[in-house]
Amino acid sequence: MSRLRQTIGRLRYRISYQIQQKISDGTGGFVVNWQSLAETDCNIETLSLSQRMRYQALQVDITDIVTHRTVDNLEAGTCRALLITDTPSEPVVYEITTVEDIGNRKEFQKVMLLKITGKQGPPTAAA
Repeated sequence: MSRLRQTIGRLRYRISYQIQQKISDGTGGFVVNWQSLAETDCNIETLSLSQRMRYQALQVDITDIVTHRTVDNLEAGTCRALLITDTPSEPVVYEITTVEDIGNRKEFQKVMLLKITGKQGPPTAAA
């Protein structure tokens, strides 16, 4: 079994993707509305400081990498991600930096995220 399939098999978290809709406000401006695109199980890897520094050297600002089955129409710039947790709290919101197809087979995606709000990283298991 490949390492990717072993990692994908541990889809412990749930993430919701939303797509940005710009609606005219009638005065020449726009109101931004977020519409649900997809909800999927995923694996989340929170980057260490040294990993984040390596990406920043390439001028890519990311805090987490999410791996999951392919979600159609998922794009950087027009979509955002929300981490779904069991506890009622402020949602963890991420900006999507890049979306990559793993292995060019349209089966799995790697999504690089930048945390905007909420606590750092995926939820931890209760002890």
